[in-house]
Amino acid sequence: MEFNPGTIVNVFCYSNAKEIELFINGISQGTKKMERNWYLEWENVIYQPGILSAVGYWEDGESITKEIKAAGTPAAVLLTPDVEEIRFDGSDVALITVKVVDESEAVVPESDTLIRFMVEGGRILGTGNGNPGSHEPDKEPMRRAFHGLCQLLVQAEKKQGDIHIKASADGVHSGFCSLRIV
Repeated sequence: MEFNPGTIVNVFCYSNAKEIELFINGISQGTKKMERNWYLEWENVIYQPGILSAVGYWEDGESITKEIKAAGTPAAVLLTPDVEEIRFDGSDVALITVKVVDESEAVVPESDTLIRFMVEGGRILGTGNGNPGSHEPDKEPMRRAFHGLCQLLVQAEKKQGDIHIKASADGVHSGFCSLRIV
């Protein structure tokens, strides 16, 4: 879902604080009391690019703030492997999280960009994106992002060296990462 300035949205908040105050770009949207084991909803909020903040307050005066920055347009693919090294043992697998990000590296949640993968020194075991409606083959070297995210599973092909991974998509900077084979 793409949000343009002025779009009416509902904002949900989950917390264990006693009260939550919602802010858009520093302007309060109101404070609400939290029911135990429930959530809060601000209805008919006018979307504006910038920062959405929720400030939780407890009875003792303590507070906590969570901020979410609105993403811009897709600018790059960012790769984050779950490990730096992978064993050549026939069963070790690396999971690479793939993000479509804007200039400030915020995930672009509206992105369904098609991402193509190239792997040297390893092999692709599969791809996924969490979209229950996706019918793309899991073993192909490409996957469409779902809410700006997808994943790649890689395994070593040789006993020594590195695995080099490139993820590319039209109109954005490619992402790269490497894994050491041990």
